Amino acid sequence: MIFKSIADEGQLASGLLPALALSCVLHVLLLWPDALPRMAQQTGQPLMATLRASAAVSSPAPVSPSSPSAQDKPAAKAALRQRVTAKSEPETFAPPPAAEGTRTSGQTILGAAAVSSDRGEPNPNPATQEGTASRPDAEGIRAYRIGLAREARAHRQYPYLARERGWTGTAEVRVDVSHDGHPRQVLLASSSGHDILDREAVHMMSRAAASAALPESLRGRAFAVRLPVVFDIPEVR
Repeated sequence: MIFKSIADEGQLASGLLPALALSCVLHVLLLWPDALPRMAQQTGQPLMATLRASAAVSSPAPVSPSSPSAQDKPAAKAALRQRVTAKSEPETFAPPPAAEGTRTSGQTILGAAAVSSDRGEPNPNPATQEGTASRPDAEGIRAYRIGLAREARAHRQYPYLARERGWTGTAEVRVDVSHDGHPRQVLLASSSGHDILDREAVHMMSRAAASAALPESLRGRAFAVRLPVVFDIPEVR
């Protein structure tokens, strides 16, 4: 009996071993897919690195339009093309200056006057000829000034108020003579610094011009002379 039970147990064990082995294989196959994610999570970095690389490739960073490297390259190429074109083009020279007839009227007139004077031709301007012909004689002007100063001394007076207050000064008076030989106007050309002395100087020269003799060389000509009138206290005393 004992031997029979042992033999039966041996047969049972030999029959269970293949079943146990098959069961282990099935369990391993069933549990193997679950083990893969856990291994990926534990080792994770190669997989994460791959995902990050894919994200970087799929969404590249936008390039700014104001990037200097993106703009400088076309500009540098364009500048290089311009330099090459400029070197390849032939040199051009400025056209010669325009003829004298295209200059301004003032320059043309000056040029004509210079040519006329170089050739010794007379000045065709009638106004200049008339002014030269009517220019008063220098000797006659000197003689008229001497006579005018002599008449002014005869009519000279020192204002009492200016003498009492010690006012002195020199007033310059201009006398304009017309073609008929009469004084046209007597004006103050330069002030003495005191109104009372200026008025006396103009009044004195007006009386002197009315009585001064006109030289023969100045008759029929208009001219003007200027004379200084000096007011000095020691001279009056």
